[in-house]
Amino acid sequence: MMRVASLATTFLLGLAPGSHAAPLDEGRAAFEAGRYEAAMQAFSDGFSQGDAASGYYLARMLELGLGIDPDPA
Repeated sequence: MMRVASLATTFLLGLAPGSHAAPLDEGRAAFEAGRYEAAMQAFSDGFSQGDAASGYYLARMLELGLGIDPDPA
C-alpha cells in the first residue's frame, strides 16, 4: 500500500501546474526578445517533456516561419 501511495504522489507531482513551466517561460522570454531560434529550442524541449502549451507555441512559430529558414518549395 505504501508503494502505491508513493507512486501516486510521484505521478501527481509530475502533473502539477508549473512542472513544465521552465521551458515555456524560457521560450516566451526568448520570443519576446526576438531570439527565435532559442525560443524554438525551448518550446521544443518543453513539448518533448509533455507540455502542450510549448507544443502550441512551437507549431505557431513553424506555421509563421519564425526561427526557421524559408523553404519556398
